[in-house]
Amino acid sequence: MTELTIACDIPEWSHVDVTLFDTHGKQVRTLYTGYHDAGLLTVTEGIQDLRPGLYLCRVWSRYYRGSAKFLVVR
Repeated sequence: MTELTIACDIPEWSHVDVTLFDTHGKQVRTLYTGYHDAGLLTVTEGIQDLRPGLYLCRVWSRYYRGSAKFLVVR
């Protein structure tokens, strides 16, 4: 099984959204949404159903903004 793991350090308790987008800016799926304490947030998601291509994963909270690109190949 193919998996994607995103890890980020959330500086303070807040609502966090981890969202996956394609290269056209279309939201593909939400990987995590909810409140998280300060500290490491790790999200693992199966991505075997994604088409090959480039994707952007965005982590968004009141105190943290981050993104990462990844490539799905078969």
